[in-house]
Amino acid sequence: MTVAYLIRTLLTAANITASVNYMDFTVTDAIAVMDTGGMASDYTHGTSPAIDDNPSFQILIHDASKTDANTTIDTILATLDGKMNIVSGTVTFIEIRQSSPAIYLGKVQTDKGETNEYSLNFNAKLRRN
Repeated sequence: MTVAYLIRTLLTAANITASVNYMDFTVTDAIAVMDTGGMASDYTHGTSPAIDDNPSFQILIHDASKTDANTTIDTILATLDGKMNIVSGTVTFIEIRQSSPAIYLGKVQTDKGETNEYSLNFNAKLRRN
């Protein structure tokens, strides 16, 4: 299971519905969690597999209302940023940190018309249980 799926589980608990590695362009209001790689895993001498992983992920927000988008961003940040020792499935998120401020990417076209697009970027450290 990728980190994006685990993050979606955390967002679902905060009443945020998100897709994983796919943005729905058939609607104007949608959220997607995207796996984006991250730094190399941490190893301790003589251990295999890695002790800790350092994934990064991006959350894209589409919302026709900038006010509603900002409310969603605030909820996502309250749910994820600075959180430590969160167990999700078979991993423990040792730490989740926002890596840059929320970025307004501009207007994008969907099947239902124009919408606003925002990006939130995060780094995490996790340990497989």
